[in-house]
Amino acid sequence: MSANITEIGTFAVEDALQSYVDSAFAHGLDHGYESLRHLNTESVGKLLLGVPPRHKHAAAALPRMAAEEVQRNWTGTSGEALLTQSTAFINAVIGRYKKHVFTPISEASVLDYGCGWGRLIRLMYAHSKPENLFGCDPWDKSIALCQEANLRANLAVSDYVPTSLPFEARFHLIYAFSVFTHLSQRTADAVMSTLRNYIDPYGVLVITIRPETYWPHDPKFSDQAEALQQKHREEGFAFVPHKRAPIDGDITYGDTSMTLEYVAERWPDWKIVETEVHSYDPHQRVVYLQPV
Repeated sequence: MSANITEIGTFAVEDALQSYVDSAFAHGLDHGYESLRHLNTESVGKLLLGVPPRHKHAAAALPRMAAEEVQRNWTGTSGEALLTQSTAFINAVIGRYKKHVFTPISEASVLDYGCGWGRLIRLMYAHSKPENLFGCDPWDKSIALCQEANLRANLAVSDYVPTSLPFEARFHLIYAFSVFTHLSQRTADAVMSTLRNYIDPYGVLVITIRPETYWPHDPKFSDQAEALQQKHREEGFAFVPHKRAPIDGDITYGDTSMTLEYVAERWPDWKIVETEVHSYDPHQRVVYLQPV
């Protein structure tokens, strides 16, 4: 009986939140998105998993969730499991941002670098106005998926090896989740140099990197794991390119690991202020940096 009561209670709370948001959107987009900033990240995430058609104003205004196949192709999981990972990352980022930056997150300009289909940027609706949110990705299909889903943010295609960004803004917060875990050395250098030119002097950049333990963990590298771990230890950086066409002679995308020492020495225009590893992905370290 208690389990049924819990289920009914959970449904009632979710329906009440959906009704609250729907009522706000009935008064216009600005009112609707403002209502999301009165909710926490988890509540916004669950709402965006799918608004029932009976809440017609919210259903029409809010972005649609990507197909399960798209979610799995991009991240390896989907639905509630992916939402749990995503909210944990965004909550950690927001917490560290508030610790290191004086500009309120509600007023900050935020860039999701390598935004994919928009799984993280939509969670930022709990913290920021859509007009302050920016997302870019070098794959035009990613941006097309965001636009098709009605994701409300400033979206643009970026270069694979950037020297500039497709925006004029200067950002208080930039995050690049599972981006540097895939970049070649040349591309990583280009991205770090470019982002340095767009970060607010007191802003925060959040990246994720893989430790050497990633290589034996991934079965597709079973034959190379030992050599890649050694390269990681000796050079601080190991990279296996995917089968893609090169750009100016360099295959920009693959699988990558790097050390914290490499980050500090390779990109001296940035300083590491904190790092952490989340339990949902022990083979990916979150690194918080600020411009020097």
